[in-house]
Amino acid sequence: MGRKVQKPDAGVLVVVGVVAITLGLVLAGVRLWASYLVAVNMVTLGLYAIDKNQAQARGGRVPEFVLHLVALAGGTIGALAGQILFRHKTRDTRFLVIFGLIVVCQLIVLAVLL
Repeated sequence: MGRKVQKPDAGVLVVVGVVAITLGLVLAGVRLWASYLVAVNMVTLGLYAIDKNQAQARGGRVPEFVLHLVALAGGTIGALAGQILFRHKTRDTRFLVIFGLIVVCQLIVLAVLL
């Protein structure tokens, strides 16, 4: 009987992806904060693409908590792009309310910092 291969945790893959992209951009001379924002938005957009594909295939989905968490971590633009490009999560009122609250909180933080 063969060994069962365990799938890596999605959270670990998200963190590794963000760190790898950020590191690559920093090494290319991009400022750390800009590198992080590009990385987290790329990963967020990718998660929306994966979730949309899985929804159509009726496969394992990316939990809404994860989609909200990466948006909260700075991936708001990638999340919005994913919603528009893939027409994903655009009719889920509960999801959109939470996403809207995340955007408002981020705008408040930006206003305080600037």
